[in-house]
Amino acid sequence: MRILVLLSFIFCSLSAGALTRPELDALLKERNLSVSGLELQGLKIVMGEVTGHLTAVPFKRVAMLITRDEAILPSEFETIEGGRTLGELVSARFRGQYILLKDVRATVLSP
Repeated sequence: MRILVLLSFIFCSLSAGALTRPELDALLKERNLSVSGLELQGLKIVMGEVTGHLTAVPFKRVAMLITRDEAILPSEFETIEGGRTLGELVSARFRGQYILLKDVRATVLSP
């Protein structure tokens, strides 16, 4: 029984930061965009935090970074600190706040 409770706790804590497709659609709607519209344009939407193969993606391929509260275009960043790949991003300043790599919940990539 303890193992079941522990596994439930771990699963809930891991999924707490995840962004769902309806939540992403709501954020995009503020910009008059939608998930299906972006996909029809040939853009790739990668849900979840920046890990694994996403860390090697060149930052110039990033069409949009999605946080819990915002859908941000790279051109809207006031400053960007880091290297050339998404995994090397240290922080980006947007509307006076710093966005860290751990804050990214989804990424929209150009082909």
